[in-house]
Amino acid sequence: MRIRYDMKKLPTGSWCVYDIITGAIAKYNGKEVVGLNIVETDCMVDRLNMIHCNGFSRYLH
Repeated sequence: MRIRYDMKKLPTGSWCVYDIITGAIAKYNGKEVVGLNIVETDCMVDRLNMIHCNGFSRYLH
């Protein structure tokens, strides 16, 4: 699987998913993927990378 998204901890203590190419916080269905706990963030990283690899990137705006 091609990796496009990863996770990082924010100064607030919450986590976000970010685009490793642009450095921007990832969006899913128009909303930034931020403020999650570590388990939720890990699941979203997997989900967004799968969406990206399967060519359904229209959901990532």
